[in-house]
Amino acid sequence: SQKRQRNGRERSLKDFSSPFVGKVIQYIQRHQIPFEHIDAWVPSFVSQPDEANAEVPSAGSPEQQCRLCFAGFATTEVQVPPDGGRPVSLSNQEQFDLLSFGEYSSKFSFDVGCGLPGRVYSTGICSWEQGVENAPNHQFERCGGGAQWGI
Repeated sequence: SQKRQRNGRERSLKDFSSPFVGKVIQYIQRHQIPFEHIDAWVPSFVSQPDEANAEVPSAGSPEQQCRLCFAGFATTEVQVPPDGGRPVSLSNQEQFDLLSFGEYSSKFSFDVGCGLPGRVYSTGICSWEQGVENAPNHQFERCGGGAQWGI
């Protein structure tokens, strides 16, 4: 099903920041993966202009660099405990904080291997991290927003 209940109405894919994020949420819900918020990042090949003549390199040239670009975010209305317990509603403040962090994250992109998204992409291993607001900046470049919104 492409829809789920939200405040008494069906929520469709168009309610998410992108169809891609909607599909990610469908997958997470279908497999009952506990989560409250996701930020989605996609690899993109960007060209670095040649500073000597300000030309943009052609596709496939060695001057191209892979960066992880922001693809959207989504926040649920409930917190699902990892032990499979009964979901608990998130407060309005918790939802606001998660949504605010998603907006903050939209201003970032990452080189492969840098920041949490870059490390996950380079290793292919999921990472669930706690206390990111206290992490060194080189490990979690969004720690300022994490601290501001209690992530």
